[in-house]
Amino acid sequence: MPHADRHARTPHRPARARATPSPSPISLSVLPNHPPDDLELRLHRIRRWRLRALVFVHLLILAHLAHWLIRGTTIGRFVLSDSMDTLELGRVNPGFILFALAAITTAICGRWLCGWACHMGALQDACAYLLRRVGMRPRVLRFRLLGYVPIALALYMFVWPTFRRDLLSPVIARIAPHARLASTPPFPGFHSALTSDDLWRGMPSLPVAIAFLLVCGGATVYFLGSRGFCRYGCPYGGLFTPLERLAPFRITLNPDACDGCGKCTAACSSGVRVHEEVRAFGRVVSPHCAKTLDCKAACPHDALTLAFTRPSLSQSLSRTSPPSRPLFDASLKGEMTLLAIFAASFFVSRGLYAAIPMLMAVGISISGCGIAWFAWHTLRHSNTRLGPLQLKRAGALTTPGRIFLTLTLLAALLLAHSALVRGLHWRASRLDATVSASAEAAFSPAPVPLSHDERAAAKKALSLYRLGSSFRHGGLALLDTHPILVRTAWLKLVLGDATGAEAVLRRALAIQETDPLSIDLARLLLRQNRPDDAQNHLRHILHRHDDFEQSRAMLATLLVWQDRPDDALTLYQDHLVAHPDDAASRAAFGSLLLSLGHIEPGRAQLRQAIAHNPRLPRPRLDLAASYALVGDVRSALEVLEQAALDLPADAPNFHAHAAQLRAALRQD
Repeated sequence: MPHADRHARTPHRPARARATPSPSPISLSVLPNHPPDDLELRLHRIRRWRLRALVFVHLLILAHLAHWLIRGTTIGRFVLSDSMDTLELGRVNPGFILFALAAITTAICGRWLCGWACHMGALQDACAYLLRRVGMRPRVLRFRLLGYVPIALALYMFVWPTFRRDLLSPVIARIAPHARLASTPPFPGFHSALTSDDLWRGMPSLPVAIAFLLVCGGATVYFLGSRGFCRYGCPYGGLFTPLERLAPFRITLNPDACDGCGKCTAACSSGVRVHEEVRAFGRVVSPHCAKTLDCKAACPHDALTLAFTRPSLSQSLSRTSPPSRPLFDASLKGEMTLLAIFAASFFVSRGLYAAIPMLMAVGISISGCGIAWFAWHTLRHSNTRLGPLQLKRAGALTTPGRIFLTLTLLAALLLAHSALVRGLHWRASRLDATVSASAEAAFSPAPVPLSHDERAAAKKALSLYRLGSSFRHGGLALLDTHPILVRTAWLKLVLGDATGAEAVLRRALAIQETDPLSIDLARLLLRQNRPDDAQNHLRHILHRHDDFEQSRAMLATLLVWQDRPDDALTLYQDHLVAHPDDAASRAAFGSLLLSLGHIEPGRAQLRQAIAHNPRLPRPRLDLAASYALVGDVRSALEVLEQAALDLPADAPNFHAHAAQLRAALRQD
C-alpha cells in the first residue's frame, strides 16, 4: 500500500520525458605521474627558496643602513639609477658597479636577478600573492608598443646624457651657439665615489614612498597582471631585455615528456606563455623570463630543465602563433591610443607638485593604460570582468561597472586638471626666466633695477603662479608646489614686496625645510633690519635640523657681527661634541678659528676634517690659504698639489689657486 500511494502522488510526466535516458557519469583522465599535492609541494619549495633569497637581499639593505647610521659614512648606495652619475659626472659608485655586473650576468644567465634579487620584483610578487589570497588572479594584459617604454626610458637614463654631451651639443653649438642644448659641461673623467655619508640623498619622503609602493606594486599588478611594472615600466629591464636574448642559459624542453598541459604557463609569475614557447622552439625565448623556475617546478612530467642552449636572439612567438590565437589584447590602432595615454599621463604626472618621481610617474601611466583598456573593453563588449568584479554582463552594465567607469572618468578629469596646473606653471616659468636680477640686488635694501618689460613679465608670472597655487591660497591646484613657492617669493622680493616674499617663503618652508631656503629667509629678515628674528629663525631651524651647515655658518657669522665670537665658537663646539665625525662642520669650525686669528687651532681642525672626509675640497683650500696668508707659499703649494692628486675631479680648481699663488710670488 505505501508503494502504491507513492506512485499515486507522483505527477504525470510526458512520454518524451520518460523516454529520455538518464545522464551517465563521464570519466576524466588523471595525470598519473605525480599527485597534485606533490606538485604543489615542489612549487612551494622553489618559491620558498626564492623568498629566502629576497629576504637575504633586504637584510643586506638593512645592514647597510644600520652601518651608515652608526658610523656616519659607509659604502655608497647599490642603486642602479646612481650609474647615471657615472655616465654624466664620472663618479664610479657602487650602483654603477652593480649595474655592470648585472648586465654581464644577464647576457650569460638571463634575467635571474629580476626573479631572485630585485626588490621591485619582490614587491610585485608579494602584491600578486596577497591578491591570490583574497581570491583574485589579475589578468595579464599583453601589449606590443607599451613594451618599448622600458627601452625608451633606459635610453633616456643611460644613453641620452652621453649622446647629448659628446655628439649633440657640439653640433648644436656650431649651428645655434645660444641654444639651451649648445652648452653642456665637459666630462670630468672617471674618479672613485665608492663611499657616502648621505644614503638618503635624492630619496622620496615617506608619503611619496608609500604611494610609490601602492602604485608600482599594487596598481600595476591589479590592472596589468603579474610583473606588470617589469614588463612595461622598468628602465633597467629595458637594457636587460636585449641582453637576455643573448643569454644561452635557458629553460629547455624534453619533448618526449611534455603533454602540453599548460601548468608551466599557469605557474609563471612573469606572464610568459611557457608551454607555447617550448613547443615552438624547444626552449623559452621570451625576454621577460625572470628565471624564477616556477615553471620547472610545476611541470608534472619534469619535462623542463635549466640548461645551456642556443640564445633566442630575434626569435619571437608571434611569428609562429596560429591566426586563431591572438598574442596581444589590443589592435595596433588601440595600442597607439594607449601609448598616447601613457605619454600624456607621464609628462603631466612626472614632477607634479614637486612630489612624483620619474618611476612613480611611469607606474601611474602604465596603470592608467590598464584602466583605459578595461574601460574601453567594458564599453565595447558584452561581458567584461576585472578581477572578481563583473563590470558588464550580457550587454548590461553592472553596479561595479558603473562605479568603475565613473572613477575612470574622474581620473581623466584629474589628469586634465593636473595638465592645466602644469601649463600655468610652465608659462609662468617662461616669463620668470626673462627677469634678470642678481641675489645681491634682490636682498639689498635698494630697489632692484628692472626694465619695463622685465617688471611686466614679473607681474604676469606672479599672477600665473598665484593661479597655479592651491585652493587654500586662491589658486586652482590641489596642493602647493615647493619650487613654485620659492620662485613666487623671489619675484615678490624683486618687485619690492619683502613682506609678501617672507610669507611665501614661510609657506615653502612649511612644505619642505631645506638649508638654502632657510638661508634665504634669514637674509630676507636681515634685509628688513630684523637681525634678532633672523637669529631666532636660524636657531629654531638648527634645533630641528642640526645637519644644516649653511644655516649654522650664517648664525655664527651673525654672532661674530654682534661681537659675540665666543658664542659662535661655542655653537660649533657643542655640535662637534654630539657629532665628532661631521667633517663639514669641523672644516667650518676650523675656518672660523682662522678668521678669528687662531691659526694653529684652525689648522688642526682642518686637518681633522680632511682625515674624516678626504673628499671635501673646501678644507684643503682653507688650509692652503692659512699658509699663504702668513707668507708660507711653499707649504700652501704643497697642500694644493696633494689635493689635486687626491681629488682629481677638483684638480682644475686646485691648479687655478696654485697658479694664482705662483703669479703673486713672481710679482713680489
